Formats: sequence, structure tokens, C-alpha cells
Amino acid sequence: MASRPLFLCLLCTIAALGSVQVAGVGVGLEVTKTVNATEGDPLVLPCAPAGGSPERTVTVSWMVNGSVVVPNDRVSIQPNGSLAFTRIVRQPPHKSDQGLYKCQLRDSDGASLYSQTFSLIINGVDLGLEFARQPAKTVIASKGKPLVLACAPGGNSPEGTVTVSWLVNGSPLEPNERVFIQPNGSLSFKESVQESDQGLYQCKLTGSDGASLLSQTSSLRVAGMAAKFTQSPKNLSVETGDSARLSCHIEAVPTPVVLWERGGKTLPQDHRYQVLPSGVLLIDTVQASDAGSYRCVATTKKNKRVSTDAHLEVVPASKIFRPVEILADSNVVDIQVHTGEALFLECGASGYPVPSLRWSTQPPGQEELSLEMAPRLGTNVLLIQNISVQYTGVYICKATNVDAQNKEHFAQIRYNVSVLVAPRIKTPPQSLMYPIAKTVKFECEIDGVPKPNVTWYKNGELLHINGRIKQKVLALYLSNTVKEDSGIYQCRGWNEAGEVWAAARLIEQVGKQKTKASHVTGLTCSNITTSSISFTWDAVPGNVTAYTLHYFPTNGGDERQDVSIENAFTVHRLEPYTNYTFYVRAYTKNYAGEPSKNIICRTGEGRPSVAPQIIMQPISPTSVKVAWKKLKPHEARGIITTHKVQYRVVGTRTAWFDEVPAHVYNYTIRDLTPGVGYDVRVLSGTKAGWPELKAEQDIWWSIEMPNANDTVPLAPEVEVKGINKVAIKASWTMSRRNRIQPSKYRITLLKNEILFKGPLDVDSSTSSYVFDNIDPQDSLMVQVQALNEEGEAGGSGFKVFQPDQPEDSEGSHPPWSLDAAATSPNAIKLSWEGSSDGFFSISCQSLASESAILINSSKHSVLISDLKPHTTYKLSVRMFDKNLNLGPSSQIIECQTLEDVPGPPANLMFAQTNLTAGKVSWSPPVESNGQLRSYRIYYTLEENVGKPLDEWLQVSANQTFAEITGLTHSSYQLTVKASTQAGYGKAADFMPIRLLSNEIYSSDKTTSNPTSRYTILLAILCGTAAVLIIIGMVVTLRLAKSSVLRSPNHDLPQTNGNGMHHTEGIDMIALSSCSNIPPASPAHLDTKGWYPTPKANGAHSNGRVPNGISTPLLNQVHITENPQFNSHGDGKNACPSCPGPGCNSRGCPSCQVEPLLAADVTQVTVLAED
Repeated sequence: MASRPLFLCLLCTIAALGSVQVAGVGVGLEVTKTVNATEGDPLVLPCAPAGGSPERTVTVSWMVNGSVVVPNDRVSIQPNGSLAFTRIVRQPPHKSDQGLYKCQLRDSDGASLYSQTFSLIINGVDLGLEFARQPAKTVIASKGKPLVLACAPGGNSPEGTVTVSWLVNGSPLEPNERVFIQPNGSLSFKESVQESDQGLYQCKLTGSDGASLLSQTSSLRVAGMAAKFTQSPKNLSVETGDSARLSCHIEAVPTPVVLWERGGKTLPQDHRYQVLPSGVLLIDTVQASDAGSYRCVATTKKNKRVSTDAHLEVVPASKIFRPVEILADSNVVDIQVHTGEALFLECGASGYPVPSLRWSTQPPGQEELSLEMAPRLGTNVLLIQNISVQYTGVYICKATNVDAQNKEHFAQIRYNVSVLVAPRIKTPPQSLMYPIAKTVKFECEIDGVPKPNVTWYKNGELLHINGRIKQKVLALYLSNTVKEDSGIYQCRGWNEAGEVWAAARLIEQVGKQKTKASHVTGLTCSNITTSSISFTWDAVPGNVTAYTLHYFPTNGGDERQDVSIENAFTVHRLEPYTNYTFYVRAYTKNYAGEPSKNIICRTGEGRPSVAPQIIMQPISPTSVKVAWKKLKPHEARGIITTHKVQYRVVGTRTAWFDEVPAHVYNYTIRDLTPGVGYDVRVLSGTKAGWPELKAEQDIWWSIEMPNANDTVPLAPEVEVKGINKVAIKASWTMSRRNRIQPSKYRITLLKNEILFKGPLDVDSSTSSYVFDNIDPQDSLMVQVQALNEEGEAGGSGFKVFQPDQPEDSEGSHPPWSLDAAATSPNAIKLSWEGSSDGFFSISCQSLASESAILINSSKHSVLISDLKPHTTYKLSVRMFDKNLNLGPSSQIIECQTLEDVPGPPANLMFAQTNLTAGKVSWSPPVESNGQLRSYRIYYTLEENVGKPLDEWLQVSANQTFAEITGLTHSSYQLTVKASTQAGYGKAADFMPIRLLSNEIYSSDKTTSNPTSRYTILLAILCGTAAVLIIIGMVVTLRLAKSSVLRSPNHDLPQTNGNGMHHTEGIDMIALSSCSNIPPASPAHLDTKGWYPTPKANGAHSNGRVPNGISTPLLNQVHITENPQFNSHGDGKNACPSCPGPGCNSRGCPSCQVEPLLAADVTQVTVLAED
């Protein structure tokens, strides 16, 4: 007899895990079970077939409140007969899941075998606030009349605990004597509504706990009509038999009704007249009697306007061919229409013969929508009643007629129709209770056409999406929750067709944490660099296991966090010159403390990340105007101090440049060569320096200068020096590229960019001019033009006077026409023009260096050597005269040395990925010597190391890793080279690699002494046998203990502390969600920067019940005494899933609890088995 209960227990377990059609068993005794579920959680109601003969089969059906359960995307009947809810709901727009559920089992003949009734009670979180009345979505008020916008709180809140306020256009409304809030919450406009009152209004309820709820938006508009028509009818002359179109339009609220009159009287009833809702009048087959004066009359309830008259002249038909012409204001019309409305698409055409009009759709297919698209002559109005979204598309009306040569002529009008669907809540957010330091998810799925925009509000205010608060497409996520997160959250979906709101409440779950950690104080930042900030804070007393430092970009971005066991931490990898918000939380073993106060710290300035985009426009054959855009803050990464305008001849590496103040965003480059192409770019710099651009960012913009007139000279090169406090001296020279001798020069002085003195003409032998009686501190600019015999100039030379420029020796001029060319990766040749009396001092300085190389030369060229490859240098020349007086500096130019081959890559590593392949990785060369282009991996058998690299096997890569396959031997040597434009550089040091053998690799690649296959097989067989023996012992022990646990005198606690709760007759367990509380020691961080232990990540970090882990689940369950279970043997609580002699007044002693249901639903609540 001992085997009988065991057999029945196994039978009922198999039945619960089987399909809907299972072996039939005897009829059990029905008992109503009460199931308490939490709103928003998943749930499974079991229907376990039990008892009876195995020869019969059974089917399952479910009823709720007397009606058949209809499965949907949220509720489904499982193959084992259970009813599964992915999410319990009890709020609109869904029908509440609460009610009586009945499972019925029948055999193949329809006879009832078993039934089970569940009373499902939903324990949700009340919103706490609700509206009894809300303002209407659209309100049209009469000007000068009083108005009331309705609003009243509802629900069970005690009187006086809810306050009502109003918003207008998103801002709080300040009541006054004319506009005030009534005691019932409605908004009253006393005496009169004014046009300034128009706007968007919302009622706001606020509870005693500070939580707030917003009403739907009410659009208030004041009725009125414009004084004039925006479109009035115009005079027409139409041949008899043709078509006519008259139109009018006027702005009004509400939309007016438009009627037409002829001769001051209402149009007669005639099917040839069609008045459309748009105000258009179409007249088909015009007759002589249609001639006369027409006008339109627009009326609303309060207003009426009459348009000017238009005369329709009807002339006899000429019988002369006229090509078809569409009667419309435009041949392409975009129309938006709301679902349920009527749509009129007009189509009229004139011509002789009278055109035929036919409708079509594009793409084809709308004909299947039962539209009347038959062709008609003259006019053809397409009407779509009660339009739906399926009518969205393109509608084309094509008008055709045929001339005497039988040639077809056509014209068409195209309507792009968009059917708008107002937003609809598909999945509303559910109210939740939460423990702090968790992640909370509010779903809010809203559909509509076009796709609605979704915004979130908390307690009536727009929610700032930033850091730990993230908005995804269908949900709002709050990570690392804090006490202040409690409140009412509302999602608003809106598009052109309307809006919709849904609300849910978030309440902190109290009483489950025992040891609280105090909140952190004294958070400060220091040691700020471009990419890191150090923090310290006051240590929290007590048993604190760790701290988390949270931070996110203040202006928007994802939140990150780091863990520290000390009260100090340095955050790295931050963006330069960016404000970050920081806060700290302390953790005990089981509790997360409240966050500290936020502090905002900004990283140090860095170099800009990009170069500005530029626009260029030639203004003469020798000058071009360059303008550029201001860098965005995240691009500038600091305060821009200056701009550098660089330009060079296309195909060369020598660049001239001029620096421009930070507030200037345009510059004119002068003294260019006509007909020559130039590359131009602009760099913006901060105090940290100029940007270091990657190859794809190093863009020069090209421009071709226009050809100059061969009869005019080029623009002179101008210099301006101060002589004394009231005079300046301008001097000029002609460029060596000039080919036309000037006949004279024309000089102009500008003050603050306004003509101040001149223009003055001087002869061609003059090369300087003194302006006196001026204030050198003013913004002065000298303009010099070189003119030919006809008085024509090819361009102007400009120079801005700089008062702080040092005075130079009399008659000295700076060297000019500097030209530089890189001759190798380590040398630049520089040449210039200048006086031959004296010698020159050449300055050469890299952009990254603060010191310069100084070279003296008596010649007009020099070769500068020992330079670094692929490095930009600034070059300038000054002259010493015979008396060793130092003259002014030339214009500074820049030149970049040529690329060289790179150094060897570093940090070679190899990881075997399978028996014949592996991944090799490395770091870029320390000395790149240019823009790195590619890498080449060389490898060969160890015995072939002495052969040249060209004979090794090779793999190319554009990144710092590569996969090598086909490694069939055990030992190889490997190296890597990098390349620039100059070619491949030196190879890295050879690295030996050893491949694991087949036996070693397949046993985790760690065995140093491989065991024979027979030994491994024997070990596997022994281990399997041992596991089976242990399982048998465990099952026997559990069966022995179960009768003891079910004995009436056995005392059991009501709760087990593991999140398990009871329903009447059902033991249930809720899988725990993920926790962010760090463990006591950070020594076990995983590769994702978090903790692999159950304390840190939860027992099931993905929130799902994995397949085939029933044993770990059972280990978490502790059978507890059901407080509502009848322990006195009245027979009402017999175990229906395990009928027969094994059942008694206490249930089934051999079948302790309901069978475990196999369900794979997120955080599913399942029946547990011990």
C-alpha cells in the first residue's frame, strides 16, 4: 500500500506538467480557492487533471464570472491546462481581471470529470487621486460672456485633503477677481471671456502627501470671425457646356458654414451646382442662365460675413479645340483628415471637347475600398464617408480630351491624403510598490497615426529625463530608486489628432529592510583634470559595506556608477569641459541608504574635437571670404580663445595662416594667385590647444580662384606702423606674382570699417604714406589698390593697424613671399623674398612645443633638418640690417613634415578560440609617424623563424585585432607590423604561441597531464551513478519528511522570509527581482563591473524562470501553515488533485502541495513544490 500514495503523487505531477489532453482520472471534489494577486504581476492559475481511468482523455475549458475566457496577448491557456496572465490588471482601459474563474475538465464524451473555482482578488496600489469631472477637450467661448471650465476631484479622499489648481499653457494660473477657482474646483471666468484668455488649460489635483494628478488638456478658443475674406471669388468667362469654379475662404472660430448666392438670392436647387465644405462652388455644364453676380456668405452662430461679388460671363461655345486645364489653386494638395470624418476631393476641368475625369490611386489598390471612381465629364467629386486609416494614400484625378488629330491631352490633380488616428492607450502604466535601490519600470504603450509623441509627468510637472531616469519607446525606467521617487506618474501621448493620458502611482515599500544606512554628507570634488575628478565624503557610521558614486551629464545623458569601499573615489573617462551631477549612496548588507545631495562639478578644458564647417566665396581674383559656424559646446570642449584660418595651394603641404579673435566668425584671405586652386580650413582653439584631428576629420575645403584680367595689377601687400601718438605709416610692396606694372596707387583709411580718409592717389614710385591727426587707439584699417593706365584694379590690399606693434628701424620691411616644402620626414626647405642688406633669423616651432629652433642665414633659403615626422611646424623670418637692428617678422606659415614608417606595435597577445584558430590583438605603435592605415600579421611554424618575413603566412587588418585560422600545428611564431602612407614599419618582437591539443582544449584547455579517453569515460560513468544514487536518497528522505510536516501537531511559522506568501489552498513563491545593493567586499566584480553573487544580482538576474531548474526552485520553498486552512477535518479542503484513499480531512499526506507548473514568464508567480 505504500506505493499507492507515491504513484498518485507522481501521477498528479505528470498531469500538471502534461498537455491539455491527458490521461483521464476520476472526478475530484471541487473547492473554491482564494488567490490574492498583485496588480502588474504575472500569475498562473492551475487546472491539474487528476483521478480516474487512464484509458480516457480529458479537455480543459475556463470561465470567468460565467463567461468563456477569451485568450489574448496577455491571457492564455497553457498546454498543461493552466490559465496564465503575463500581467494582472484592474484599471481601464482593460477590464479588471478580478472575479471568479472556473476550470472544467471533460472526457471525450463531454462528461464532467473535474472542476476547480478560483476567487481572484487583486491587491493593487490605489492612485489616491481621481477626477469626478474634467474640462472638455475643446471649449469655444463667446467673447464678452462668462464661462466655467469644469473640474472636481472624485474618489474617497476626505473633504479638504485635496486641493485644486489650474495651469494655462503649462504654467500655474494666478487667480484674480475676474478669473478664479470655485470651491468645487471649476475655473470661472467672471463677467466676460477675453481673447487673451485663449490657451491650453489643465486642472491639477494635489493630495495631502504632495502627489498631484493632471487632467486632460482643454483648448479654450474665443468665437470670432475675421473682418475680411482671405480668398474671394473672381470674375470668370466660361463657354457654354464647360465647367466653372468659384472659391472663397475666411478664418473663423468655429468653422463657418459657407453658402452661395447669385444676384443676391440663394442658388436654385440644381444638381449642376456643388457647394463643398471648403467653400468651393463647382458648376457643371455651364448654361447661359448661369450668368450673373455670385458671392459667398459665411455664417457662424454669432457672426456673418458676405464676400465681394464676382461676375460669371457665359459665352457661346467656340467649338475650337482647347486643351484640358485643371480648375484648382494647386495641382498637388496635401490633406489631413481625422478618422470618422467625411472627405471631399474636388476635381474640375475645362476644355473643349469637355474633358473626361477619372479617379485612381497610387499605388493601385484603393479601388478595393468600395469607392465610386467612375469617370464623369466636367467635374467629378470623390466622397469618402466615415473615413478610416486604410484610406490613407495618394488619389489622382486625371482629366483628358482629344484634339482633331485624335491626340490625347491630359492634366491631373494629386491629393496626398493622411488619415489621422487619435492616440489610444494600448498598455497603461500600473501602480507599484517598490523597495529603494531597485529599478522600476512603467509601461506606457500608445498607438495612433502618426505615431504619438510620449512625454512623462511626475506629480503634475514635466519629468526631467536624465541620468538614472530613462525613457524608452514603450516604458519609463527609474534605476537606483530613492524615496523621492514616490508620487504619481502620468504618460501623455499626443499627435495632430489629439492626446491621451494615463496615470500610475509609485509608493515606497517600507518595513522590509531592517538595518538602514544613513545618507552621505560632505560630498566634495577636487583634483579636476580634463577627463577625471576626485571625490571625498564623510564616512557613514555603522555597518556600511560599500558606497556607490553615481554621476551623469547635467545637461542630459545616461547615469553611470562606481563602487568604493572607502569614502573617496576618482572617476575617470569623463568628457572635457562638461558639467556632471554626482551623488553618493551608502549600503549596508541588506539596505541602500538615501542618496546624498547632488553636487555639480565640471571637468577641465580640453582641445576641440572637430574643426568648424566653413563656407567660401571669392570676392576678387586674389581674395576669398571665409565664414564658419560656431562650435557646439560638446565640440568646443572649452572656451574658444582664437581661430586659425589656414590656406595652401592645392597639392602642397605648406600652409599660410592668420589668427582671428574668438568672437569673429568670418575672414577675408587676400593676395592669392588668380586661377590657382587653394585648400582652406579653420581651426578653433582653447587654452588647451588646437584640435588633434583624426584622418577622417582632417578636411580641407577647396576653392578655385577666378582668373584675373591680364590688364590689371594684383593687390599690394600692405604693412602699417605707428610713428607717434597721432600718426601711422602705411607701406606696401607688389607681389612677385604680379605681371602688370601699376600706374598709380589708391590709398584709403577706414575707421571702425567706415571711410575716414581718402581715397588718395599717389604715383607708382611711392611705396609708403603717412596718415596724421588720428588716434592710433581707434580701429584703423588701411586699404591700398594698384591701378593700371585705365584706372582699373585687380584687388585691394588691407592691413589692420595694431597699436601695440613694436616700432621697427626706419625703412625696414618684413620678408615676404614665404614658401616652405617638406623634403623628407625630418626636413623642411624654407625660402622667402626680402632685402639683400643684412642677414635673416629663421624661427621654426612645432605646434606642440613652447620653444623654437632659431637659425641664422645670409641667404634667402634654408634647409631645416632634425625634425619629427608628420609634425606641423610654424615658420617665420625676420631680418637684421647692417646695424644689427631687428626688423619686423614675416607672416607665419605652417608646414607639415612627411610621414615616416611607424614604430613596432606593442602589447601583442594571443587567445585560442578553437582547436585551429585564435585571436591576436595588439596596441598601436608608440611612434605612429603618420596616419596609421593598416596592420599586417606574420606567422610561421617555429622551425621557419629564420626565413624572411615575406615568406611567412600573412593576415591584414584595419583594427588592432585579427582572427587567425587554419592553425593545424602546435607551435608558431607571430609578429605584427603597422603601416602609414610611407609604408610598413618595424615588426614587433616575435611572440611564440602554443596551441592546446584536442584532448586538452575540449576539457577546458587547462589540463597539464591529459588523461586517457578511457579514464575520462570511466569517471563520467561513476559520477553519473553517484548522482542518481544521491537523487534517490533525497527523494526518499523528502517523502519520509513530508508526512511529518503535514501532521496536525507540527508547528510551522506563517512566513518564511523568502518572499513567499499564501493563498487559500495554494502555496506560492515570487521570484526576487534584481538588487543594486553591492556585497560587503568588491573583490568579486565580474567583467561587466558588477557582482556575480546572488546578493548583488539576485538569484535570477534576468527575471525569468529558466527551463529545467526545478530542483533549485524547490530548495527555495519552505512549506508553511496556511492560516485559512480548515484543520478540523470538515472535508471541504480535500486535495482534488490527488484523490482517492490517500486523501483525508487534512489533504493528501503523500502529495504535499499542488504540482509545480512549468511556466517561462518574466518574474512569474508559480505554485511551489517541496
